[in-house]
Amino acid sequence: MRLLPVLWAATPTAAQEYHSIVNARELPRMDARAQAARAAWLDLEGDGKIKPGADIRLAVSAVHDDNIFLSADHPMSDAVLAVVPHLAYATGPGAGSEGAYIRAAYLPALVIYQENSGSNRVDHDLQLAAGWRGKAITLAYEGGLRRLGDATADTGAPADRYEYRNIARVAWQAREKFALETAAGISGTLYDSNAYFDTRQLFGEASLIHEYSPKTRIALVYLIGREQVDGSGDQSVQRLLARIAWQPREKISVDLAAGIEHRKYDLGSGTEPLLEARVGWRPRDGTEFHVSGFLREEASGFYQGQNYQLANVTAGLSQALGRGWTARIDGGCERASYVRVSGGGPAERVDRILFIQPALEYAVGDSLRIGLFHRFSDNSSNDDDFGYKNHQTGVRLDYNF
Repeated sequence: MRLLPVLWAATPTAAQEYHSIVNARELPRMDARAQAARAAWLDLEGDGKIKPGADIRLAVSAVHDDNIFLSADHPMSDAVLAVVPHLAYATGPGAGSEGAYIRAAYLPALVIYQENSGSNRVDHDLQLAAGWRGKAITLAYEGGLRRLGDATADTGAPADRYEYRNIARVAWQAREKFALETAAGISGTLYDSNAYFDTRQLFGEASLIHEYSPKTRIALVYLIGREQVDGSGDQSVQRLLARIAWQPREKISVDLAAGIEHRKYDLGSGTEPLLEARVGWRPRDGTEFHVSGFLREEASGFYQGQNYQLANVTAGLSQALGRGWTARIDGGCERASYVRVSGGGPAERVDRILFIQPALEYAVGDSLRIGLFHRFSDNSSNDDDFGYKNHQTGVRLDYNF
């Protein structure tokens, strides 16, 4: 029995493909290919994509960044080194088998600046999933704790913080092709600086899942929750979603969730559309294409009493060139628009981010990959304090032990 992932918020990644993990403001939300690769590696839902036992990897990147602090008026360049070990462990039965399982992963990230050594940091990303699968009942827990110092879409600048989440789920196979699932959880962000506002989300969720065919899974999801933000009134949240995971052909996959979200807050209430989608296509061996997007609302940790609505589209193409060479290009755009939900004063900030990233990769056997990349991103914010242009050029090595 496969559990349905909870759609509360996107999970940023600590180690992006071909990225220095320095100015990752838009990357955790936009680089869907990197997120998918990381999720498959962690295999937190126990789908059998990794073998039982330990898995050890190492990623090292060296980058020249011409705007390390994403400044609009005073860009500062530096050379940045990032060293990211990947440590994972899995035990338990494979997909579809009964029994208990554990999936754990730890990704520390050492980030070193050549000239701005005062900004050196070590990020931490710890993930854990454990559960038990029976004939009709599945119990599962998913948790995570991150210590991060990169920029977020909200802060627009590096922000030291803790991010945590805890989710418990129970699924019941009511009939051969129907399952009922309930989930409850708590997640949040705790900032080191008093200039930011800590947030916390509590929720309960119920889902009806239908295995329409071996290649099609449909779900109806209802979520009720509460979002608590320091310095502002609580927000009650209700969501109704329809989700379909569809693989019409071996080389095409579609994952789409769409619905509405209703929020109540100090200054009234609002109902907005909610969307999360991804399409992957492999037209032939060696060629892969993906397009993804999302639309959602989040509470701001930067502005007291404000939310921001996020809309995003990103796409990528990967082409094998032969003899171990692969060319990749990713690009996308994101829009963040702020609204007042508590207190007084205007909410006028609108960020519009564009990025493009070509890369060239060479595989040295089965264990070592070497990649060269260049990344350009541009935020044409209507607030001069948040607009920026950024170029990054670097090399990355990935080694599997």
